Amino acid sequence: MMIITTSGPEINGVCHQEYEKCKQILSGVERSDRYWIGIYEPDDGDSDDDPATWEKANPNLGVSVHLTTLRDRYDKCRLSEDDLADFRIKNLNRWVSGTTRWANMDIWLQNCCVPYDDDALLGCTAYGALDLSSTSDFTAFTMTFPAETGPCPQKHMFWIPGDKIASLTRQLRVPIRQWIADGYMIATPGPIVDYEAVGDYIKKCMADYDLRLIGCDDWRLEFFMSKVGDWFENIAVVYGQGMKSMFLPVDRYKEAYQCGQITSGGNPVMTWMMSCVESKTINGNTKLVKPQIDKSKTRIDGVITSVMSHDLMLTNESRPPVEIADAFMFF
Repeated sequence: MMIITTSGPEINGVCHQEYEKCKQILSGVERSDRYWIGIYEPDDGDSDDDPATWEKANPNLGVSVHLTTLRDRYDKCRLSEDDLADFRIKNLNRWVSGTTRWANMDIWLQNCCVPYDDDALLGCTAYGALDLSSTSDFTAFTMTFPAETGPCPQKHMFWIPGDKIASLTRQLRVPIRQWIADGYMIATPGPIVDYEAVGDYIKKCMADYDLRLIGCDDWRLEFFMSKVGDWFENIAVVYGQGMKSMFLPVDRYKEAYQCGQITSGGNPVMTWMMSCVESKTINGNTKLVKPQIDKSKTRIDGVITSVMSHDLMLTNESRPPVEIADAFMFF
């Protein structure tokens, strides 16, 4: 079967899902010998009016597509935003949805998948973050460990309901069973994530490491604490998810991964989630776009926890431990 198409305006449709899968194969996030893929598209930041951009998206330029034709079409379309969107889709092969891909996976795979010695982290200072998400989907927990030299290790764990393994595998097209077998993910029995199991894992981390703080979105947090007990309120801190609270942590994390200042240890779930992230720019500030879990084939829960735990480390590590509690509002 051969599929030939341009991009489009619908990022929740079948075409964009196939495009996303092909991008993951090309970037090395997924492997498949059943696909031969060719994607002709501009790079992020390329200008719509630059003939060099047009050449990237039109491999037959000068044969069946002519430069003068593209120039005339652009001149007609640029006066209307709707027409310009059509030019971007049909002539530049750009997805016009108001979002852009956030992570450079070539940089991530090269700089941020360096293995680290897990045993060497025992007893070390750590800053955590928890994203509860829905009880029927992914829950993510990340710890960031400060490092005097080299990249800061980030340790990740993910939970899903055991009854959802098959359906999530079909929807997301990722090797969930293998991730569970390899210890990157935990499936708790039943149709929802067992919050008590999540709490038990965090308590073990508190025993194994000097875990100072855990940043949490307040969504479902009160319910989570009712399940795990009062001990959690002594380490939890509310971490707002809005643009005002998150744009600076997002920018700091992007700078850190691009400079090789963090490493996931090669965690494949985190690598997949990094490849999923799309972003919007509003008034010069970056916002990560959370996917619709009932329709999308992407998840970014581990990216959110990584951003939060990394920011907690940057904010607090230079301060003496006795001052940390004064800087946050606890439950």
